[in-house]
Amino acid sequence: MGLFRRKQKTETRDWLSDGWSLPQRTPYFSVAGPFVDTSSTLGLSTAGAAIKLVSESIGMMPLKVYRGEKPEQAEARDSWQWYRLKEAPNDEQDAFDFWQDAAGSIETAGNAFIWKALARRPVIDEGDVQFFLIDPSMITVKRDENNRKYYEVRRRGRTERVSASQILHIRGWTSSPGADLGLSPISLHRETIGAALAAREYQSRFYSNGTSLPGFIVTPGTPKQEDVDRLALEWQQRHAGLENAHRPGILANGATWVQTGISMRDAQYIESQRFSAEEVCRICRVTPGMLGIVPGNS
Repeated sequence: MGLFRRKQKTETRDWLSDGWSLPQRTPYFSVAGPFVDTSSTLGLSTAGAAIKLVSESIGMMPLKVYRGEKPEQAEARDSWQWYRLKEAPNDEQDAFDFWQDAAGSIETAGNAFIWKALARRPVIDEGDVQFFLIDPSMITVKRDENNRKYYEVRRRGRTERVSASQILHIRGWTSSPGADLGLSPISLHRETIGAALAAREYQSRFYSNGTSLPGFIVTPGTPKQEDVDRLALEWQQRHAGLENAHRPGILANGATWVQTGISMRDAQYIESQRFSAEEVCRICRVTPGMLGIVPGNS
């Protein structure tokens, strides 16, 4: 039997016959306005790049299994643990994809839950067990009257009680020593992420409106409504949209422009964007240079 070629079992095993459903994780409200969830967070270029960097780096790290103790310790390449942990945790994913997903789950939800799909006990070879990641939103961690940990797993509209031996739980960071669950970085830092999302939305709306001097037009006298509508339409057509950016405006018949807003420069938008990027780097524990963020670069 070769290292990467394993003998296939003849029996058919339906590992997840009843299927796992994967609902969206609940978004968190931020004072800045936007709702913060995994999808919107990953949509931020800095956050998405940082989480991808961490998860891919962990996915590339080899997870080896050893037999014996030093100095006679040796790699257990012929064991099922070596194959399932280092080569292919399940028949649909290699080790890189699997551990990358596990690290991504920890970086976003604060926890990773791995289902041990057993075909028989005891496990003799890699054909008897596979590992699958479960969405953390599908699992609730609880303890019984004897303080023994167990899990409630929701699938297909039902809740099942599962023993702790059936699921491998990798907990992320938490502020409470000995806590059963790790804290979601997205939930913990939702205000910082929400502010970054609000800044991005402001930028999009700024370019959509296409003018750096938001305000209103004042005309002498009392114009008719149709004249007001015509003037507003003409102004919108000439100055709205990115293609009309910096196009000079012309006002006639005594009309004047009254500025009511501030420009992106006045709002220190570039500085706030740089600060948001640095804040995301702190959250993900990566240096700005690893994401191509150069100090002082505008």
